[in-house]
Amino acid sequence: GGGGGGGGGEGNSAPPPPQAAKTLGAAFATDLASRLSSAAESAGDDGRVKLQEKFETEEEEAERKRRFKEKRKNHYNEAEMMRKWRAEHANDDDDDDDDDDDGDGEG
Repeated sequence: GGGGGGGGGEGNSAPPPPQAAKTLGAAFATDLASRLSSAAESAGDDGRVKLQEKFETEEEEAERKRRFKEKRKNHYNEAEMMRKWRAEHANDDDDDDDDDDDGDGEG
């Protein structure tokens, strides 16, 4: 037999109290700030250049997204304009056909 052990850990699944979460969050923020500071000091100019390149890449990505959204908006505007035009000119096709037939059949 055996295999019944380990059931006592289920009682520990409750979330930590709010104060513990605040303490953990503060500790995380302090650790993160320390790591960023160390990385910046050790990176020197190379770190700044790489960071600048990353921002330029992010700016380019944002510009691509903006252009895409603009094109998508224009596409849907064109589709809406075509729907309106078709609705307004739905009877024009019939009238044009009738007018051509009437003009040729005279005489």
